[in-house]
Amino acid sequence: MLESLALDSLLILILLLLVPIGFYRGGLREVCSAAGVLLGLLVAQQWSPRWGSWVAGVTGIDEGISRFMVAMATLVLFAALIGYGAASAFTSSPSPGGRLYGGLVALASGFLFLGALIQFVASYLYDGVYPDMIRRGFVSRALSVGFDWVLLAVSVTVLVSIVLGMIVRERETDEILIEIPRDATSATRRPAPVPARAPEPVNLDPARAEASDVDPMAGTAVVKIREVRHWEEATPPTMRDLQSGWSRTWPGSVSADTATPAPRPGGVPRRARPASPDRPRAQSSEEDVIRDWLADDRSTNARRTHPNRPKDDT
Repeated sequence: MLESLALDSLLILILLLLVPIGFYRGGLREVCSAAGVLLGLLVAQQWSPRWGSWVAGVTGIDEGISRFMVAMATLVLFAALIGYGAASAFTSSPSPGGRLYGGLVALASGFLFLGALIQFVASYLYDGVYPDMIRRGFVSRALSVGFDWVLLAVSVTVLVSIVLGMIVRERETDEILIEIPRDATSATRRPAPVPARAPEPVNLDPARAEASDVDPMAGTAVVKIREVRHWEEATPPTMRDLQSGWSRTWPGSVSADTATPAPRPGGVPRRARPASPDRPRAQSSEEDVIRDWLADDRSTNARRTHPNRPKDDT
């Protein structure tokens, strides 16, 4: 009884270990592994008697033991090389549904592999009779005496899982996402255009180049702003104010010998005033010009206010 419990515990442990492996590898790879197990089982049933007899004749061991060894080697080689070798050709990562399907297929292929193993033990080692250790166990008896029902249950389970997978099919990520045109995505991700900077002008004048190096704020002075009061009368300008104002616009190199400008149309011609010998010559030119301008303005204003009346002939 203890031997049967130990055998059942070992079989259950193997089946439980196959489920996380199938969950990790996915349904597509586990289908390839199950196909390798089925192919190895068929080849072992057909060729193990012939190859076992040949090995027994060459080595001299018991024919049943040699057939069991050939059948087990054939099943393991086909399951490992063909099943797992073909599964390694697929590099796609399984989805959650594919992982669940992989765990289910791995459990089914585990039942198939262990049932075939027990069948080989009973057929080649005990001449087709199941030992008491197998018949007294629950899992071992189901995989040996009721192996036909195990095959039927595995087939139905795989078919139901395939139908459910066809109904509840996982869609790809590209099909779920809304198709966005590339122009829109590129327009949203495109950075704002930076305006091109105007090229700096090339200064060929060395004097300007030297002047540009000087700080423009170096020669500035404090600006005083005088408050304008419109209700007050403006202070009449003095001669000093007039001289300082006109000296900014009138060239200082003008002398008294400058030719007299042409008279204004309709005005009185200017009269030349003799230069005063008492005043310095440096100041006579500017003062004479200002006096001439003031006298011209006065005569023009007087002529406008008191026009010449025609004389009576009588």
